[in-house]
Amino acid sequence: MLNIALIILVIILLILLLLVFSRKASNDKNLASLQENLDRARLKLAETEAQQDDLKFEISQLRIQNSGLKVQVDKVSKYQHIAEVEQYVEHRALQADGLVEVTKINADIMLQDIKSHIDEVRHFLAQYQEKAKTRTQEKAREELKSLYHQVVEQQQLQNVINALEHKVQGYKGKFFLPVQQVLDELIAGFDESDAVQSLLAVRCKMLDAAEQQQTATCNYVDEDRRLAAIHLFTLVLNSRADLYLAQLTVDNLGESLQALKDDYTLLNAHGANFSQAQVLESYLNLRLEELKLAAIVMQLKQANSAVDLAV
Repeated sequence: MLNIALIILVIILLILLLLVFSRKASNDKNLASLQENLDRARLKLAETEAQQDDLKFEISQLRIQNSGLKVQVDKVSKYQHIAEVEQYVEHRALQADGLVEVTKINADIMLQDIKSHIDEVRHFLAQYQEKAKTRTQEKAREELKSLYHQVVEQQQLQNVINALEHKVQGYKGKFFLPVQQVLDELIAGFDESDAVQSLLAVRCKMLDAAEQQQTATCNYVDEDRRLAAIHLFTLVLNSRADLYLAQLTVDNLGESLQALKDDYTLLNAHGANFSQAQVLESYLNLRLEELKLAAIVMQLKQANSAVDLAV
C-alpha cells in the first residue's frame, strides 16, 4: 500500500512539474512576444519622433510661406475691388444670359400659343363661314321654294280665274279650231277601224286607272274617306267629260277640250277642302285623248257616209 501511495505521489509530482514547465514555457513565449512588441513600439516611437521633426520643419517652412503670402496679399489688396467688379460683371453677365434664355423660351412658348390660337381662330372662322354659307343656302332655298310655291299658286289661281271666265263668258267662238284641217291631220294614216281600236285602247287605260286608283289622289289618313274623295273627284270629272262627249261634234272639239281642262282646274282648286284631293293629270289626258279619238271616229263615219251617198 505504501508503494502504491508513493507511486501515486510521484505521478502527481511529475504532473505538477509538467504543468510548471508548460506554464514557464508559455510565460517565456509571452515574455518574448512582449519584448518584440516593445521593440516595435520603440521603433515606431523613433519613427514618429522623426516624422514629428519633419512636420516641425514643414510647419516652419509653411509659416515662412504664409508670411510671404501675407506680404503679397497686402500688395494686391488695393486691386481687390477690381476683382470684385469683374466677378460682379461676370455674375450679372451670367444672369443676363440666363434671362435671355428664359425670355427666348417664354417667347417660343408664347409663339406656339399664338400659333395654336390662330389655328383655333382659323378653324372657328372656317366652321362659322361654312355654317353661315349653309344657313344662307338653306335660307335661299327656302326663299326660292317659297317663291316657287307663290308662282305655282299664282299660276293655279290664274288658271282658276281663266276657267271661271270661260265658264261665265262661254266658249262660243273663242276656242274654235279649224276642225276639218285638224281632223284631217289626226285622221291621216287612220282608217275607221284603227280609230275605233285606238279609242277602245284609251278606254281600257281609263278602266285600268280606275281599278288601280290612279285617277286621283287624296291625303286623308282614313282609308274610307280617302277612297270616297278619290271616287267623288273622279266621278265629277267623268260626268263633265261624258257630258262633253255626248255633246261632241266635229265643230265643237276645241271648245269641249278647253271646257274639260277648265273643269279639271276648277275641280282641283276645291281639293284643298278635301285634304288636297286632286284629279291626276294623266287621267285628264286620257279623257282628252278620248274626246279627240271620238271626234276622229265621227269624222271618219261622216266621210264614209258622204262616200256612200256619192256612190
